[in-house]
Amino acid sequence: MIKNSIENTKKKMEQSLLAFKNRINSIRTNRVKPEILNNIYIEYYGKKTSLCQVANIVLSDPRTLKINSFDTSYNIFIQKSILSANLGFTPSIRGNSVYVSVPFLTEENRKKIVKNVKKEAEQARIEVRNIRRENNDIAKMALKEKILSKDEEKKIQHEIQKITNLYIDKIDKILIKKESDIMQI
Repeated sequence: MIKNSIENTKKKMEQSLLAFKNRINSIRTNRVKPEILNNIYIEYYGKKTSLCQVANIVLSDPRTLKINSFDTSYNIFIQKSILSANLGFTPSIRGNSVYVSVPFLTEENRKKIVKNVKKEAEQARIEVRNIRRENNDIAKMALKEKILSKDEEKKIQHEIQKITNLYIDKIDKILIKKESDIMQI
């Protein structure tokens, strides 16, 4: 019971951490990366589909992304989707590819982005704490039902708190790295 509860906590917190990483990887920094277009969706055969599933996105030069769609007839839809996402990018179609020119971030924009990243980090911390609370509640219920002794329940809560602290530290380290990437000129 103790091992199972602790493993369950680790698994859920790891999933929460991965979700946080995925959310902030799509947030733009001064370095242009294909991941900044991960949240762009286009209408593809009647379904909303992620851009990265219908095209290859590569770096053409340090400020330009090149999108090679698998079906070039969808280039106009890709261009419209990027424009409608209001990311401040200017996509253009040249030949069989869509080129996305990514402007430099102003200091004001960098500060706004850092603020959003901090909100995402706080949301991830809240998710981790909720997982802690859920698992502590399970341990308390097991104590009430006399499945666990008081000592075992305390041991589980102590281990869950250690895991919680570990994952909150991981979130903070990721936040600091992302913050420095954004503020770097």
